[in-house]
Amino acid sequence: MTNPIIVHGDFTPIAGRLLTCIPQELLFHSKHKLRHPLGLYNISLQQLASDFGRVIDLVDAIRPRLSATAPGADDIYADLMRAQVNLLYSLREHIDDCHTILMCLVDPDKVTPREPGADNFLRSAKFPTLSLFVQPMKRYLDEYLLPVVNRLKHRQGRLRGISFVANDSLRVGYFLEEVDENEVAGPSTALHPGNTAWSFARDLRLNLYHVFLASECLVRAVVRFVEMSNLTLCCSAAAAGANGRWQAVARRIAQFEIGVFPQELTMPFPLIEIVNEGTLLLQYPSQNVALSFPPKGSSRVIVTTQGDGITRSFRFPYFQGT
Repeated sequence: MTNPIIVHGDFTPIAGRLLTCIPQELLFHSKHKLRHPLGLYNISLQQLASDFGRVIDLVDAIRPRLSATAPGADDIYADLMRAQVNLLYSLREHIDDCHTILMCLVDPDKVTPREPGADNFLRSAKFPTLSLFVQPMKRYLDEYLLPVVNRLKHRQGRLRGISFVANDSLRVGYFLEEVDENEVAGPSTALHPGNTAWSFARDLRLNLYHVFLASECLVRAVVRFVEMSNLTLCCSAAAAGANGRWQAVARRIAQFEIGVFPQELTMPFPLIEIVNEGTLLLQYPSQNVALSFPPKGSSRVIVTTQGDGITRSFRFPYFQGT
């Protein structure tokens, strides 16, 4: 079990306060024609707040239709899936933004990157504390975020919605659909082993946790770099929070019902909890969350897909056969 991340006040990630403390002599953002690191971070966080909020709004909006006996013939998940794609892209861009913030600490006149991109620039510069940011995020990036985004962008992967509807619970989620070697469209065999899908109950919490983890890792990399430069952080006052919507989003995800999908009962679960009203507690994995699923056969499954005019075989999550 990892050490928890604890955030007080308006739930602004620590990078939203500490980036204003970087000594001026270490900043080269103007030479890069970029915003100040704190400005870069705030813009990125504002976008994430908007995209997280949109997904939660749309999950709430479709619940009454999913509870109905006949939810309708149209794709009930279409708007939600578009919002989730936007969130995934923004999460990927947020990681790039964190690299860009570190790039602002390097004089561009002294580096000739081999390839474009902030991450390549930092490697060319042999940025000494880059691993402090990269390594703790590696599993999340390699096993979840990068494969999903790459399949959406480069392999025509598509997000499809799925819900489990029982008398006392409604669990909404999604899966990445792609075609396998038999030309069957279904859940990605790489991302959804066992023909499964992801619940928003786990997915939203997992992503929020890693936004905060990225903030912690970014600050560690910056602080250590400042120390290696024989300087100190110079904070005269704590920076204001990036925006009020971020706090609202954190609260909504902390209060989001814990309606996981069957295989997620045995997977590590992210704890997002508000403690004493003014403190946000995040921990992954956590052993302190009770997970359950309705008895077999007691739920309706509502899943959608869309044809392409050629593909004739489809495989749906949790169903046998095509």
